[in-house]
Amino acid sequence: PSDVGWVVRIDCDAILGNFDVDLLSQIAAAAPAEAEVVAAQAQQSVKEPSVVNFGIVLLRRSTYALALLEEMWNSDYIARAAGVDQDLFSRMYRANWRGLVNVTVVLPTTSLNSHNVAITGHPSQQPVYHFWGHSDDVRETVFREAWRQSCSGQSFLDLNGTYLEALKASAESHVAMRHSGENSTSGGRSRRAWRLASVLGHWGNTTGSEAWLRAGLEYAESWPQCVQRSDAEENSGHCPTMWDRIQAHNARAELWRLLEKQFRYAESEEIAARAMKVCDEDPQPDEVLFIRFCALGQISLGEWLMAKERFEEAEPLLRASRARYLSYHAESADGATDLMRATKSLAAAQRRLGRANSETLEQVKSVAQYVPDIPSERLLFQSSLGLLHQALGQHAEAADEFAAMRTVLQGSPTVQWEVLSEGRDLVLALAAATGTTRGGTVGLEVIQYGASRLGDEHPQASWWRHRLALALADHGRIQEAEAILSRLITFARSGLGAPVRPILLATAEIDLERLRL
Repeated sequence: PSDVGWVVRIDCDAILGNFDVDLLSQIAAAAPAEAEVVAAQAQQSVKEPSVVNFGIVLLRRSTYALALLEEMWNSDYIARAAGVDQDLFSRMYRANWRGLVNVTVVLPTTSLNSHNVAITGHPSQQPVYHFWGHSDDVRETVFREAWRQSCSGQSFLDLNGTYLEALKASAESHVAMRHSGENSTSGGRSRRAWRLASVLGHWGNTTGSEAWLRAGLEYAESWPQCVQRSDAEENSGHCPTMWDRIQAHNARAELWRLLEKQFRYAESEEIAARAMKVCDEDPQPDEVLFIRFCALGQISLGEWLMAKERFEEAEPLLRASRARYLSYHAESADGATDLMRATKSLAAAQRRLGRANSETLEQVKSVAQYVPDIPSERLLFQSSLGLLHQALGQHAEAADEFAAMRTVLQGSPTVQWEVLSEGRDLVLALAAATGTTRGGTVGLEVIQYGASRLGDEHPQASWWRHRLALALADHGRIQEAEAILSRLITFARSGLGAPVRPILLATAEIDLERLRL
């Protein structure tokens, strides 16, 4: 029909959940005049990093879109590389086929798709529920309920309860199958357990999430090691696929983060170390995705060790991570950002070990182009460069970087950072940049954030709390500073929490007496 302006391409495992308002037409109407393709950001990839999830796509009814589909249809990439249409579109996007980048609108994930947890919002906010990566028994259960509600006249489909129960039934049936000795795929039991863990974690059930993450990893420990396997063997279910191993790595990372949030640091570090060991020992394909997941794990563990001032252990992990990223970063913008992060963290470790040199400095400068254009990111990068120049005795160059930091600070940015060791360096650089002891107002914000993130068991908790007390005192907030120091000293003397260095305890006691005077 001539009045149709857009065509929707939708996977068979996706559900439209809102029949009260035509959200798809609203999305199409809001697209700019030059847009030919509208899709959502990808939260998963297949054979290589994806730009969008091609499961739900709006295509303008135009000669351009027709040429795009014909190019994809006639390409031999899918047969040659064993990829899928999503991979092919991503390759064409990165190559900017006929200006594809300029005519593609990339929306937030849930505007037109789903995260790993398929249902995260009401249909009025999330028009499409896409059950990518889910097992068919879960899909069948949810689709039956969707049809039942739709046929009964419901305009909003209420599927979250059914979804959760279907995931539980699927995971528990595979537990029973394992204990009864019945056959199942090597990765199937684990995938079901991890999917349920993600959903439980999303809805705040951390106990259930941890239990199912551990269950899936227990199954993974018994996977057969198929070093030389044919495609037929891989698809038979007896050998874990590349995606099985990636999901196992992600499950360990998810468990690692969950334990860290609960201040269970020893368990968290044990899980992280196991993840890195598997990365080094398990049969690894050459897929770019696996390289990135392992590299990201290495940098996260390296930064965690730096937060504990275990720089000797952190340095080789960060060096290996950077080497992996150098082989990966050209493939995606995310990879380039990760390379910048790995290089910056490696330089910080080498500086703290007294091993930074001109090569370290050049490596950091080489990734400056990948720093996001965000004030807090620029501050972090400039602080890294300034401290590096300072360590190398290049005081004029260090002063230039600190002056650049002052320029950024004039805009009163909200300083966002995630890595403890990076926050600690930022405090030092802010002090140099502002000519104050602890970085002025922004320094106080950084220290407050760092202190609030740590449980008493964290080995750096006492350092951050001590600095917070001093920073509060700098700003005339004496009573708050006294309370923090008193609690720090009480914990240290009682043996509660992480051990406190004698010199820090003595300094805290002196500072408390000084404030009381």
